[in-house]
Amino acid sequence: MKKNWPPYPRSWDWDGGFNAALSFIDRLFRSQIKDRDFSRQDFKTLLQEYCQGMLKTVPDYRVFREEGPDHKKIFFVEVNIQGKVISVGKGKTKKEAQQKAAEKALLQLEKVPPP
Repeated sequence: MKKNWPPYPRSWDWDGGFNAALSFIDRLFRSQIKDRDFSRQDFKTLLQEYCQGMLKTVPDYRVFREEGPDHKKIFFVEVNIQGKVISVGKGKTKKEAQQKAAEKALLQLEKVPPP
């Protein structure tokens, strides 16, 4: 067989194996991965997944009160599941208040360990 045959590269000609692939992925995504805070949980997503899987519904979040001047508001949010208020949360943003309400709801439903 000729030395330059076949005229196209074969996958095993350039495949460095699992370690080479792992090294390549590590170099490619290291900066994106190290900048993420994986210790922080997305409680809204956890609650939504629980509600959809176990209760066949989705949680509903409602701002029921706002306090403070426009530049420094505090939002109060309640989370409703199947029409019942499960918990409330407060925060400097609506998103933060929703996350806190979802975390409390999960604690009540015993789906997350206490801090």
